[in-house]
Amino acid sequence: FDLAVVRITPAREKSPSFPIANLGNSDNLQAGDWVIAVGNPFGLENTVTLGIVSNTARPMSRMSTGLAMKGTMIQTDAAINPGNSGGPLCNEWGDVIGINTMIRRRANSIGFAVPINRVKECMSDLIEGKQVAHSFLGITHRTLTPDQAKTHNADPNSYPDNLPEVSGAMVVHVMPSTPAARAGLKRFDVIREASGKKINNGDDLTAIVDSSKVGEPLNLVVLRGDRVFKIAAMPADLATFLESQNRVNQPTPGRA
Repeated sequence: FDLAVVRITPAREKSPSFPIANLGNSDNLQAGDWVIAVGNPFGLENTVTLGIVSNTARPMSRMSTGLAMKGTMIQTDAAINPGNSGGPLCNEWGDVIGINTMIRRRANSIGFAVPINRVKECMSDLIEGKQVAHSFLGITHRTLTPDQAKTHNADPNSYPDNLPEVSGAMVVHVMPSTPAARAGLKRFDVIREASGKKINNGDDLTAIVDSSKVGEPLNLVVLRGDRVFKIAAMPADLATFLESQNRVNQPTPGRA
């Protein structure tokens, strides 16, 4: 998703002051809370639609949008259409708790907004003209439960046959030349803790990585079979990594 900070200068020195919307706290949202989406769908100015919060932190990595997106979104059933993007999603008191961003294609009443707390984190960097960093480790992972691990280990044809029978995020793939590869993470590692917080599923890990800072160690507790490892991974900026990969993968001009 794209975010921008726009400076608005009054036409005259004594022009009436602009109304200001209060920014709320998206961390306080709960599923079922009432929300209002404001925008200009299809050019219909000042349209207001009403709905509820369907999910407070929907991971975009699991949305199958066809786009390389990170982070989590507020999911709502308030009607969001072309023209709503960039408009506020407000709670019942009128506080802005999100910015309307997108809808799920071929679905009804599934819309998404950027949490306003994420916007607050970006504002100072945008005002100063800095690039907003998006932390990543360079792994794909899935949720592992004790029952899943037991079923896997009981299969004589499974590999490996010693998955830890615990809850956590299991590494499925480690991309080369990434922070995860440099830290020594391996396929089938089960991440149980990150930054001192327990990891019960893949969404927990995604949220912690997304909120981590680029270049600062992210301490992980990892199970590899029956062994426990403490690994410090150094999250990198996703955009910088993708740019470097594009440069590496560019074709080399031929020689005559």
